[in-house]
Amino acid sequence: MVAKLSNFTEEVIQVAAQGVEGKLGVQAKMDDEHGIWKAFVIHLNTMTVGHSEQVRDIASVCTAVAHGDLSQKITVSVKGETLVLKNTINTMGKFIRPHYLLLRLAGLKSRAQDTQGWPPVLPALFRLHTTPLVSSRY
Repeated sequence: MVAKLSNFTEEVIQVAAQGVEGKLGVQAKMDDEHGIWKAFVIHLNTMTVGHSEQVRDIASVCTAVAHGDLSQKITVSVKGETLVLKNTINTMGKFIRPHYLLLRLAGLKSRAQDTQGWPPVLPALFRLHTTPLVSSRY
């Protein structure tokens, strides 16, 4: 019994330690457990898989937005505080998209007139018009 408890403890510590280090999808491995210990391992693994899927989907959408793709939405099923984060990110993309598209058009027009690239005034203009929008919603 002590050996089983020791192995079980090591698995839980391993999953927790790797989770703290930011490694996603880590699973506890317990082959011969029964009853409440088996249920605990199943629930721990279910929690880590669910958390991994949520973080990966949110990261994917945030990366797309950072690269200018505001059409992406977080679609993973979430609850609680993660649902608030999902809704916030999805709503920001929805409200920023029209302004971003106008600025892109302005930038393309400016580039046609100015061969030195993106005018420095456009990022400031973008912040000027989008900050009140985002602040008023959150």
